[in-house]
Amino acid sequence: MSKTKIQSLAISLSEAEPAVIKCMEAGLVPILSSQPGVGKSALIKQIADKFELELIDVRLAQCEPADLLGLPKIGEKKATYLPMSIFPIKGDTPPKSKKGWLLFLDEIRNADTQVQHAAYKIVLDRMIGEFPLHENCFVVCAGNREEDASFVTPMPSALKSRLIHLNIRLDSKAWFDYAYKAQIDPRIITYLQYKPSMLANSYTDSAEESYACPRTWEFASKLIKDVDLTKVDMTTHVLLSGAVGNAAASDFIAYTRYFSKLPKYEDIVSGKAKPVDNNDSGLIWATISMLAEKAQEADLATVFKYLRPTPVDFRFSLFTMLHENKYPNFFMKDKDVAAEISEIADIFLKHVESR
Repeated sequence: MSKTKIQSLAISLSEAEPAVIKCMEAGLVPILSSQPGVGKSALIKQIADKFELELIDVRLAQCEPADLLGLPKIGEKKATYLPMSIFPIKGDTPPKSKKGWLLFLDEIRNADTQVQHAAYKIVLDRMIGEFPLHENCFVVCAGNREEDASFVTPMPSALKSRLIHLNIRLDSKAWFDYAYKAQIDPRIITYLQYKPSMLANSYTDSAEESYACPRTWEFASKLIKDVDLTKVDMTTHVLLSGAVGNAAASDFIAYTRYFSKLPKYEDIVSGKAKPVDNNDSGLIWATISMLAEKAQEADLATVFKYLRPTPVDFRFSLFTMLHENKYPNFFMKDKDVAAEISEIADIFLKHVESR
């Protein structure tokens, strides 16, 4: 009789960060499990940067046992095992401007069983072959889940019981926070705010080779950099389909047709533009996207005055993109701007405090 698989409590990436840090402080090894492309690797890099740690990214699915256990060196009477140079051992000096290392053992569930066994020594004993890991080296693991059709290898119970299991769920709010800071193309950010369900497809049921998820939308952002989406050519369509799948790409391209209906930026600044239609959320999001790209600091009071009739969610999105990517303190510099965005700024500050 098959057993029903029960997962640990699912948490968001933003909730996972303090949990991972707590494990590191306690000398324990967490493992982050989720569907592919949610952002586990980005979170680990963020933690490494936060604590000034050199990130060592080891993809266990591409490793042999000897990569973790060391290679033999023949001596006069006995052989010893020498560790690979990427691993920090006792006595090593941290890289310049770093306080230590974060050893990230990724794809642990996709690794061969023998590689998983070789990882025991790192996780259980903090040893690379015969050498102890440096005392300032922290270890974190990650992998995909068995139900995600990711060709995972069942993890031995002896290894499972030595890890702190953190089950990560997709969190759109956390992704948008990341997208603002990472300068994801505003057209993609506003599209996914217009169609939140398109952030991640049900890829396990899809016949397509590519699918939409946070990782592939970031790929798409790079592909459309400096591309005029008011007239999408076949090459752009093919590339977007190759990143996020044809269904998501086609829907995104349909959204970009709004760009041909947008008021001119010059007309908005001069006061000639007609108010945006509040009954068409797609058009409003497209307008926000255009303003995020074109708005000049000297025009911000006029820009937000133009958007005053729109719901605060739209104005908040523009405020956040401008604050994160272009003008960090613009709302503190000009009394006219402050008057136009006082409501949004209050919401933004509460949002920051809740992170």
